[in-house]
Amino acid sequence: AIKESLAQYKETLAKLKIDENDRWAFVNERRKGIQLLLNSLLRLPFALLGLVHAGLPIFLIKGWVEKKFKRTVFWGSTKMVLAVIAVPIINAPLLFTVPGYLPFSPLINWAITLIYFISIGVFAQNYLIVQRNLSEFFRRKRLNQVDLSLLNEQHARLEHDIQTHFPVA
Repeated sequence: AIKESLAQYKETLAKLKIDENDRWAFVNERRKGIQLLLNSLLRLPFALLGLVHAGLPIFLIKGWVEKKFKRTVFWGSTKMVLAVIAVPIINAPLLFTVPGYLPFSPLINWAITLIYFISIGVFAQNYLIVQRNLSEFFRRKRLNQVDLSLLNEQHARLEHDIQTHFPVA
């Protein structure tokens, strides 16, 4: 009976096009959606810099690696190595041209440029965080439009049945 209930529950999840993690997060972390949006808004200026300096090259590398490499096990490490090499090379002209345009003394211009150049990794990280946060926010927003009451009832019944039939010491 539990096996049939579990199959029905999984079937309901599939019909609604969600997974158990989405259902759990929707029930237990209702207010997190607003936090995700506010966090993304605060990080947005840095994320835009990350998009310009690292996001576009990484996007191109991602597409190339996933098209050329058939075995997915190599994707992550290859993308990382190529990004670590390509992003500084692509941004190197910035390092050598910007100090000439800043209005301060040459030493301060170079210091500002070096700090900015080193910060490109932080900008890229902010871009990835904002991308992930917005993706989760819109997934949660889509879940708000789905009636999960039947699914939550099924889950509660299934959880009760499992706990009564398989007691844990």
